[in-house]
Amino acid sequence: MSGAFILNIIITAFVLSFSHCSFMCGGFNVILGRLCAGLSKLSTLVMMLLYHAGRTTAYACLGAVFGYFGAGVMRDASAKGLVFFGAGILLVVLGVSLLLRGKMLAFFENSFIQGKILALALKLQKRRYIVLLGFLNGLLPCGVVYTFLAMSFSLGSGALSALVMILAGLCTTPALLFYALLSRFFTQRLRFIFELLSALLVCAYGLYLAFKGYMLL
Repeated sequence: MSGAFILNIIITAFVLSFSHCSFMCGGFNVILGRLCAGLSKLSTLVMMLLYHAGRTTAYACLGAVFGYFGAGVMRDASAKGLVFFGAGILLVVLGVSLLLRGKMLAFFENSFIQGKILALALKLQKRRYIVLLGFLNGLLPCGVVYTFLAMSFSLGSGALSALVMILAGLCTTPALLFYALLSRFFTQRLRFIFELLSALLVCAYGLYLAFKGYMLL
């Protein structure tokens, strides 16, 4: 895992967190707001950190599973090329869908599964379940999560994939943590700029992976 790859993860996660994550997790943000109502600033911060720790843990678990299967597939050189090529094409599709939204993104972000997870979260909206609520948020069908899973899958290692997903979780936390404070500065135009930049980053890395896979094949 090169330094350039890590930097790409950090930048992409940070940009996507402002253009997509803050709006995608709206239902969970409402629940979190209710649970933090009436708490001191310190207690609110602790609750939010525990919540995002649960979300990042879910990402790490998903990354470990995908990386484990990726490691099995990529033992063969031809299979490795196919994985790179397939992951690259998927990233390009995800990048375009994140920008255009519409039916393409709705296909990835299954509303039925989202509804079921949110319904479960509503039943668990108690402070003692704060980490579990964060974990459920991390399991939401989400184009951003799929983007980083595709990147981590191509590493062919459960441990490295989990680390990538942890990094993605940490880098998306600031925007979600301070969304209430930052939202006033995010005009529609600024949000579009972040969406465009994030889509270009995802597509660029996808094209790189696809080319790398093509050369291996």
